[in-house]
Amino acid sequence: MLTLEEKKVFNFLKEINISEKYIYKIKELFKEEGIKFCIKTMNAFTEAEIKESVMQMECDDDRDFIKDILSDINDLNIPEVMNKLGY
Repeated sequence: MLTLEEKKVFNFLKEINISEKYIYKIKELFKEEGIKFCIKTMNAFTEAEIKESVMQMECDDDRDFIKDILSDINDLNIPEVMNKLGY
């Protein structure tokens, strides 16, 4: 359940086209770092900074997904393949 303040942040992030998946990731990251998930905190970042951070999260998720799939292949040099894929 989200508090009223968290709902405001959620709506703000949705308005700038951040998916729910990454909104919850941001919320969890803030919690781990001891940062309050509120509009005042979000105002410390530009929209571009927020979107850039989310793009990095997406890239990290993609990389982890690819690594996970490749780990099922025996005798595969995963770091070499990831390097060839640009990760």
